[in-house]
Amino acid sequence: MRAECNKVFRSKAISPVIAVVLLSLLAISVVILVANFFFQATEQVSSKGQRAIKSGFESMIDFEIDAVNVEDEEIYVRIEREVDVKAREVSVYVNEEEVSPITVTRDGRILTIKASGLKSALKNGFNDIKVCVRSICKKVKKYYG
Repeated sequence: MRAECNKVFRSKAISPVIAVVLLSLLAISVVILVANFFFQATEQVSSKGQRAIKSGFESMIDFEIDAVNVEDEEIYVRIEREVDVKAREVSVYVNEEEVSPITVTRDGRILTIKASGLKSALKNGFNDIKVCVRSICKKVKKYYG
């Protein structure tokens, strides 16, 4: 009976060489699948990071305060390139006190900031007027009186 059992198992078994080759192919394919998954994941993270850096640089803005018109309560700002700036991205301070409400209009690279209350915030003598656009601030001294 034992001899009969060995004969049955021996005839259906695969050779050890073929088993090693099949197991090696299986292991290699698993390694390739895992490596492919990680390469795709790191590529997605890298491209998201590059987009975030690019959008961060695009949102930065450089500007100069050209003029302050006290009578009309307007501040004229020249920006380095044409970008859309919203009123919520602009703050105006007179002697470290915020002036509000403000409206912003753009004509090319010139921003006109209408700061209601600018005139009433000024004191006789020199005043510090600070304009902040997207967290970048510039300051000028303006004589009033």
